Amino acid sequence: MLTDEQIQMYELQLKNASINLDEQKIRNMQMESDQNMMDTSMIKEQFDLSQEKQELYYQLRGYTLQQQNGELVWVQDPTNDLSFLTEAGINYCFWMLVGYLNKNILLGNYEEDNIMTKMEDIGVTISDTLFNKSNKYFKEPTLEECKDEIKKRIEKKIELKKFARELLHKEIDEEEIEKEILSEAERNIEEELSKIRLKILNERHRMLNSLVLWMVDQIHGAYQRAWKGLERRSLREHMHISESKGGMINAAKPESFLDRFRRNK
Repeated sequence: MLTDEQIQMYELQLKNASINLDEQKIRNMQMESDQNMMDTSMIKEQFDLSQEKQELYYQLRGYTLQQQNGELVWVQDPTNDLSFLTEAGINYCFWMLVGYLNKNILLGNYEEDNIMTKMEDIGVTISDTLFNKSNKYFKEPTLEECKDEIKKRIEKKIELKKFARELLHKEIDEEEIEKEILSEAERNIEEELSKIRLKILNERHRMLNSLVLWMVDQIHGAYQRAWKGLERRSLREHMHISESKGGMINAAKPESFLDRFRRNK
């Protein structure tokens, strides 16, 4: 028969076990809450394409990544070579990209043949639209750009003229050479401006293929994530693993006073 001291000891153990159970339940609830928050954060990050879209927008506007104070930042291309789209052109390209870079595409289920057919249609559509609306979507050279190009050509002609006289061992009069070249340029200024404008415009139109390939690759990347429902399957597997982990965290049931009494009797 148990003594009063043993009964008190068992009651104390039962009380401690109950306290431990409550503490374990609280820990389990906290762990489950933390896990749910982590899962939600991971899922949100998995489908959050806001940063990618922002980078695409910067690139469409002709920005490049450059080092500033040890960090990469987006800045306007100093050469202005990559800023060849008008506002209408930027809006069209961004509208097309955003239309495909979304969770509806990512959570789709596409076979390889289906993806390739879609990509061909998308590529042809983008290319045809940009080509047919090139006058609207590609920037016209400004007068300042044409004037800068003429100045560069004049400077180059002056240098060549000076070099030619140097080879012939003739006296080099820079002021005279400059007047001669400028006088010649003045007579043909309108023709030169027309040629330069056409040259710059053609150079911008040659960016069409590069632009289309770049856009198609961005969209193709989204479809590749949806190849055979890969993104959807990955999400389901992650949720299943999380649920399994949540169910495995169980606290041991404390031994009752009656069980202890019978075991020690």
